[in-house]
Amino acid sequence: GDPRVPLNEYAENLSALVVLSESIGAKVAFVALAKKSELNGEIDSRAQAYREIMIQTAEIAHAPIIDAETHWRASGVSVDELFLDFLHPSPKGHQIIGEALHEAISASDLNEH
Repeated sequence: GDPRVPLNEYAENLSALVVLSESIGAKVAFVALAKKSELNGEIDSRAQAYREIMIQTAEIAHAPIIDAETHWRASGVSVDELFLDFLHPSPKGHQIIGEALHEAISASDLNEH
C-alpha cells in the first residue's frame, strides 16, 4: 500500500525538525533503519528512497547519520535476533543502534555544550 507519509512530506518533516532543533539550540543526529527483508537481501526501493532523503537532510544539516544496516551486519548477530517482526528491532537490535549512536555522538560535536 501507500506509505503513511508521502516522500515529499517526509523530506519537509525532517527539514522542519532540523530547523526546530537549531532554533532551540539543539543538535541533531539521524538513524537510518532497514527492514528485516533488506538484511535478508531483498531490495526495497521505497525504503531506499526514504533513507536517501534522510541522508541528504543529514548532509545539509552537517549532522551525523547512523546506518543501522551496516552496524547490524557488522555485529555478526543473526537477522532473526535483530528483529521482533518484519520491521521493529529487537532489544539486541536496539543495543547495536545505541552503541553506534554513542560512537557517532562521541566522534562529533554533538556532545559539546
